[in-house]
Amino acid sequence: MQGAKGIGKSTVLELFTSTVAPTLYPDIIPIYMTYDSHYQKNAKCKQMNIRETILRELEHQGVLNADEILQLDDNKKINDKIVEKLKAKGKYVFLIVDEIDELYRIHQHDRHFSIALESLHDLAWLGNQRSGRFAVFICGSSASCPLLVTCHADPKEFPRQQGAPSLNSQKFSTWRLPTSNFTDFDKFKSFIPESNDETVVISDKICRLVAFCVPATPRYINKLMEFIASDSQMNLFDFINNGSHESAYGAFHKSKFEYKFYRKLIEKLQVKNSKVQAMVIGSNGKVDLEKVMSENWNEVFEPLPWIEVNEAWEQVLVEEAIHDKTLDDLHFTVLKFCDKGQLSFDRTFQGAPCHIFPARLSQLFCEDSPQRIR
Repeated sequence: MQGAKGIGKSTVLELFTSTVAPTLYPDIIPIYMTYDSHYQKNAKCKQMNIRETILRELEHQGVLNADEILQLDDNKKINDKIVEKLKAKGKYVFLIVDEIDELYRIHQHDRHFSIALESLHDLAWLGNQRSGRFAVFICGSSASCPLLVTCHADPKEFPRQQGAPSLNSQKFSTWRLPTSNFTDFDKFKSFIPESNDETVVISDKICRLVAFCVPATPRYINKLMEFIASDSQMNLFDFINNGSHESAYGAFHKSKFEYKFYRKLIEKLQVKNSKVQAMVIGSNGKVDLEKVMSENWNEVFEPLPWIEVNEAWEQVLVEEAIHDKTLDDLHFTVLKFCDKGQLSFDRTFQGAPCHIFPARLSQLFCEDSPQRIR
């Protein structure tokens, strides 16, 4: 499963593993492990390969003796013994590996580089075994996850692909959780915290303000709500500028080409949506929040079709006199922008996004000049 950061994947998966699964399915041993660098149990995942993690949990559940099995001198014998012990106890394993893309990001100079390779081989074994005793669910945030399964993602971004086995896209098929774009208010409303006052209805006006300020994910929306409820001296326009204009440049400043391509995409979106800009700009030439909330700009907004994304790519290649970039590089770069929270897309066709959206409407203004939004 692949879905953007901040939409609640890990929360649901961990809750299911710790509470729901043990209660409803007593014969199934759920195991949740994550490679999220901010997760407190991350060290255990990086120091033990996946198979040893399974063994330690099965030992904790009284299924087997992990050290005894690890003394076997052959991987096949170890794997067969695990299955044998599960059958003897009438148990099954449901393994969830979260933030799998972070496993592929482990650099060759990281001391856990070899353990990461062992874990990927463990996943390949689990995908190929036919005992019926294992179900494996891998989850990641990167839009490149489908490419990681077959080791075809950007090798610079994901160095642990080197020497890694293909996990077989048929056995580990991808289920994308599409990121809600900011014009889809039906989905958007479900992310906005409800008021304790039952008479307060989340209106389209509130949705437009939120969609203007932040991406359509629970994490960003909660940050906005926390800011509004806080005593911060920063005004809303400062919050928007700090959250989009600076982070955009900060994310790509190491690559002049990438940043120039990103700016070209924003410029094309600005031209395509000149009507939207006119709807929310006040007489002083700056964004008017009352207009943002009252005008139906969400009904006329136009995303950028892939053909125009490709045109922008070709234009920057010519301007920068670059001749060694391929269509794969185009896909990698756009997906990276989505991972950085600067772009979103609605669906894909043959691996490429069909339409590109900015993550939030304010990018059409503050990416051009932060002063236009004040």
